[in-house]
Amino acid sequence: MNDYYYILDNLIALELGKNQNIAIYPFGRVGLQAKIIMNERYGKHPILIDNNLSKYNRDVLCIEQFKKMDNKQITLLLCATNPVLNKMLMKDLEMRNLVSKVINILNPKGVAHVPDKKEYFDEIKKLCKVYKVMGNRLLRIGSENDGGYIMLDDFKENSIVYSFGIGGNIAWEEDMSCRNMDVFCYDHTIEELPTQNERIHFNRIGIAGQDQEQQNLLSMESIINRNGHNGVGNLILKMDVEGAEWEFINTVDDNILKQFSQMTFELHDMTEMIKSEQILSALLKINRTHYPIWVHANNHGRVEESGGVVMPQLIEITYVNRKCHAPVETVFNGPLYIDSPNIREYLDIELKNW
Repeated sequence: MNDYYYILDNLIALELGKNQNIAIYPFGRVGLQAKIIMNERYGKHPILIDNNLSKYNRDVLCIEQFKKMDNKQITLLLCATNPVLNKMLMKDLEMRNLVSKVINILNPKGVAHVPDKKEYFDEIKKLCKVYKVMGNRLLRIGSENDGGYIMLDDFKENSIVYSFGIGGNIAWEEDMSCRNMDVFCYDHTIEELPTQNERIHFNRIGIAGQDQEQQNLLSMESIINRNGHNGVGNLILKMDVEGAEWEFINTVDDNILKQFSQMTFELHDMTEMIKSEQILSALLKINRTHYPIWVHANNHGRVEESGGVVMPQLIEITYVNRKCHAPVETVFNGPLYIDSPNIREYLDIELKNW
C-alpha cells in the first residue's frame, strides 16, 4: 500500500457514488494503485490513459483519443505525483477544455459528505476545542512532514519523555533528547531503532490497557513502575499506536495521566461511528486532566464532512496539563504557519474554528 491509497479510495468512492466512470491518467505507479482499488474494492474497470503506453497497447488511450469520447459522465483522475510533470499535464488538460471532470491527486479536495454524522462530529469538535496558553510559544518538534508535532515551549531539563509507536522515524525523539531529556521508546513492531542515541532508550514493548506479556504488551502503569517513575511529575508523552490509544486512555488511571505535563497523539479512526462510544469516552476523560493547545488534520487519511464540520480520519493533537497552565479562550484555525502536511505532495486540510 502506498501513501496515496486512502486518498485514491476516498476519491474513487465519491465519484462512483455520483454514477461517474473513472479515467486514470497517466498509468504509472499511483495509476496502477487506482486501478487495483477499482478492480478489487468496487469491481469496476477504469479507462486507462497514457500517451506513451497507448502506442503499444490498444486498451490504453492517449489524451487526444479521450477528448474525442463522450466523456461527460467520466471523471479523469490525474495521477502524476511528480510536481513538475503534474503541473505540466494539468496545464495541458486545462488548455484542452475537456468536458470531463478532472481531479488532481496532488490537490484532491475530496471530502465525503455524510449528513448522518453531524451530532457525532459536533461532539468530537467540542471535546477537541483548542485553547491558548499565555506566555509560552508553540514550536515544531520532529520531522518537517510526517513525524512532526507542535508542542508548548515549556520543557524542563529534568523532564522524562515517553514515546509509543516509533516505526522507522525517531526525529521527534532525537529532537527531544537534544533538549537534555531522556527518552523512553516503546514499539513491539520493530526490532531496533533506525539510529542509536545514548539518551534514547528502546524497549520492544507495545502499549495496552492490561498487561499481555506474551504479546509484548504492557499497561502504562506497569511500564512506569518498571522505570521507577511512579509518582514522578513532569513526564512528556508522544503516542502514535494505530488506534491502541483509545484503550490506553480509557483504562489508564487519572493519577498516571496527571504525571504528564504534555501529551501529543495521533488519533485514529475519528470518522468511524462504530468506535464512537470508545472515542468520545476517551476524549471526555482526557479533558478532565488536560486540554488541547493544537490540532492538525493528517492528510494521509479519509476526510468527511457533516453539518459544516470537516472531520479527518486521522487527527494530531497536543494536550497540556490543567495544573501547569490555565486555558485561555481562543479561535483556532488550522493549519498554523508552523504546520506542515504529513504527506508533502498534497495539500493540508483546513480545520476552522476548533
